[in-house]
Amino acid sequence: MEKTPIDPSAIIVDVVQKNLETICKKVFGFSKDKVADYQIKTQNAYQGYLNRAVDKYGKVKTLIHKSIPINLYDFYVHTDLKCEDSIISTENINGILQVSNSSMVLGTGGTGKSTLFKHLFISALYTSDKIPIFLPLRNVNDSEQSLIDCMYETINSLGFTLEKKYFLESLDTGIYIFLFDGFDEVEDSKQQKLIKEIEVLMDKYHQNSFLVSSRESDSLSVGWDGFIEFKMLPLSKEKSIKLIEKLPYYDEEVKSRFLKTLDKSLYKKQKDFCSNPLLLTLMLLTFEEFAEIPDRM
Repeated sequence: MEKTPIDPSAIIVDVVQKNLETICKKVFGFSKDKVADYQIKTQNAYQGYLNRAVDKYGKVKTLIHKSIPINLYDFYVHTDLKCEDSIISTENINGILQVSNSSMVLGTGGTGKSTLFKHLFISALYTSDKIPIFLPLRNVNDSEQSLIDCMYETINSLGFTLEKKYFLESLDTGIYIFLFDGFDEVEDSKQQKLIKEIEVLMDKYHQNSFLVSSRESDSLSVGWDGFIEFKMLPLSKEKSIKLIEKLPYYDEEVKSRFLKTLDKSLYKKQKDFCSNPLLLTLMLLTFEEFAEIPDRM
């Protein structure tokens, strides 16, 4: 998956066509001729959204590339998850879906939860027959709308042109994977309401799949009864090295010296920092400035 091309137009057409008959049979009660017209309209709506969403979520700004987003797969290294005693690969989304259709992915700051969810969104197009819907939950902070209305507004802004009433009716088909990213970014005053809305959505439309990402917090102890918890694991030494190797960096000589230090002693000496993608990137920038890593982080 790490070499996934960022423009999966053919895959998007395939995924939409696999679900088109299910959507149209469930949603449209028109005559045969009118249904045919709406099949074309529906196909264009889903393909329009998925193409725009892949373009948006498949490019990421980093600490090193602050001005121009780069291809997610130019630097992405998948992070394994732990569920009780099991290690789950995130190379594609099926590793999670095989455990549960309702999952909570937890991790500390800088572990790459949002990057993981963007990868899972793209992965779903290649490895699942369902249609992925990505919603940054911070979007609810600036709105008094319901979660479903906020979701529709988000996908509509990315080219989904089908009327809202038809989208709402399609929820009962079970063709979706909902990726709700960043629950910890939701204002405290809105969190409990949002938990209830997600749980109602999950109960009412249980044939779909639901994934939520968040930092661990006290607010997660209430609700979420139907969700299986996955915890993001730190990067191994091998994955830390791979991340730096892949990361586009303008000074190859500095990167090469940092990689040697990381491999020889730094990972063992500062494992808590080197196993965190954000902090590891900061260490590379510090290394460039000071030509060494301070003993006291």
